[in-house]
Amino acid sequence: MDNINISFTKAQYKTLLKLIYLGEWMHESHQDAESKDVTEVVQLIFSKAKEAGTESMIEYAEDLNKYFPTKNMEEIIHLLVEDYDEYTFWEELSDSLAERDFFEKYGEELIEQMSMEKRFSLLQKIVEQYEKEFEISGISNLVLKKPK
Repeated sequence: MDNINISFTKAQYKTLLKLIYLGEWMHESHQDAESKDVTEVVQLIFSKAKEAGTESMIEYAEDLNKYFPTKNMEEIIHLLVEDYDEYTFWEELSDSLAERDFFEKYGEELIEQMSMEKRFSLLQKIVEQYEKEFEISGISNLVLKKPK
């Protein structure tokens, strides 16, 4: 096995811990079982926490023979995830509704004839309308139409 050695400052290592935890959370959050290769890398990085003086971020559970983020670290990451979720919710909602409206308004045949620039410009105008609406009203003006 070829080993790679990388040196980090303590500040860089703290940043790496956050990135590793976020990456693991993102990768594993929708999986039924842990991914062995991801867990292996996470445990390797987490195992250096004491050496780096970051025990406030990572702790070792002897009974499980495994490293875990501390409650403090989980709270920090939870805030980052909440911000990310909030941002992506509105972005995805605006994009999805705009794309639906775009196809309803212009139709697939006409859209295929448009240049990429024209397509992007027209779609972006609709996205911006939704973004403005959601910024002002949130979801309060959203309603589902009953099927006819």
